[in-house]
Amino acid sequence: MGVRPATVQTWKKKSPAFQQALERGRNQASIDMQVEKALFEAATGHVVTLRKPVKVKEEKNRPGEGKQTEEKIVYAREQVYVAPKITAQMFWLKCRRPEIWGGGGRAAEAEQEMASVAETYAYLLNSPLPVRTLEALEAAEDGENGEDRVCGAE
Repeated sequence: MGVRPATVQTWKKKSPAFQQALERGRNQASIDMQVEKALFEAATGHVVTLRKPVKVKEEKNRPGEGKQTEEKIVYAREQVYVAPKITAQMFWLKCRRPEIWGGGGRAAEAEQEMASVAETYAYLLNSPLPVRTLEALEAAEDGENGEDRVCGAE
């Protein structure tokens, strides 16, 4: 921030709003880091440890009672590999290397559409429609004379 730490401490004491803003920023940065880590793991694959319930039978010999079987649930840990997700890889590459992987996405499409609209608009401004009679317009609507277009544009 360009100030001494003591100055920041003074501002925090004097202004509860400043203190809260710092805390919100710190929390947001923490959340962003968690999302970045999750995206990285989704793109590269990772190992997770699952806690699975398992039914266990236990036989006990009790004097005078014979064999007794008890069932109980215990939790076992199992490590599972989660394969990388192609969509996470594509998202990562498009954001990190747009010049190679075409990260323009919808913005690039919108830019092309706007260029096309601007080109069409410029063409129409520089190419006035021919003057036609009502009969010629009606004939064009009916498809007579091999014309399907009213304005006769190429």
